[in-house]
Amino acid sequence: MHIGICSLKIYMESSHSLKNSRGITRSLVERVRDRFNVSAAEESDNNLWQTSDIVFCSVGNDIPYINGQISALMTYVESLRLDFEIIDYSTEIISGV
Repeated sequence: MHIGICSLKIYMESSHSLKNSRGITRSLVERVRDRFNVSAAEESDNNLWQTSDIVFCSVGNDIPYINGQISALMTYVESLRLDFEIIDYSTEIISGV
């Protein structure tokens, strides 16, 4: 069993309230979940207006498949025209779980 993890840090320049920030984050998470069937959660700093850390996770038996899924996920997120900018991201595969 292998676990693929993708962590994103996004910046929402136009967000001027916590409600607006959560709306953008929720929209991103729902779109990615629907398209890629991955788990997602907002990480620390979830009370900041303009930044958000989001983690996506995929579990499977095939490392190349998980790598491809995470790569496709990142390509999809970058192609979205939502009101945010990706500041940083990292990916990791944990094997042998």
